[in-house]
Amino acid sequence: MAPLVPSPTLLPPKVSVSGLIYEQMYRTRATFKLALRYCQRHKEQVQADACARSYFDADPRKFWQNVTKTASVKATRFANRPKIGDSIGEKDMCCM
Repeated sequence: MAPLVPSPTLLPPKVSVSGLIYEQMYRTRATFKLALRYCQRHKEQVQADACARSYFDADPRKFWQNVTKTASVKATRFANRPKIGDSIGEKDMCCM
């Protein structure tokens, strides 16, 4: 009787350990980048949701701290750019 040997077509392909690690790294990196893009695109919505959740907490001070922090970031973004007439910035104002 001949020994039972599986045919080569039924054997799974040989995959090295480094190939498996690479595949896992590739997938986790893609998942991370997808999550990062989502966070960057929905940053303001996530902040607004967190602020709304803190409104219902027992500590009203936490809510107002979130409101102040969010409002001051938006306000200082444009307040630090002085503008007189059509001149924007220190260099343009000095050359008036």
